[in-house]
Amino acid sequence: MKKIWLFAVAAILSGGGCVRTSTLEWSKPVPGAVSSSGTPVVWQLKARNCGVYLFNVVPIWSGKESRPNRKDYRIGQDRVNEWDMRRLLDSQLHKLGADRVEDIKMSSYSSGAWGLWIFWKKSMVATGLAVKNASKQKKR
Repeated sequence: MKKIWLFAVAAILSGGGCVRTSTLEWSKPVPGAVSSSGTPVVWQLKARNCGVYLFNVVPIWSGKESRPNRKDYRIGQDRVNEWDMRRLLDSQLHKLGADRVEDIKMSSYSSGAWGLWIFWKKSMVATGLAVKNASKQKKR
């Protein structure tokens, strides 16, 4: 019986389009780009995460915010929210040579029609500018 339930959930999840994990993309900015605070921009960031919920309330799974671009999931945890999207944007700052993310914009949407309003897919996209504070360079 458990195998049938797991197969049914897997079929519904794959049919809902939420088979990828959390993702983080970065691209070089236009030369001389600065954030709204006047800090030089190092990278432009775009993060995505989605999750599947029972009746749009009970979390079944979502992408793992601390390990983007891998096939890692959080089972039974709601990670499609503004706080965790911020953590997703911040997760690779040390590898990118940046200090913080500024000018963050987020959007989200959910859909239940594909799962007959029993299973819902929530998705969230966040964009931001990774900046490096010039005054934090090492002093000799």
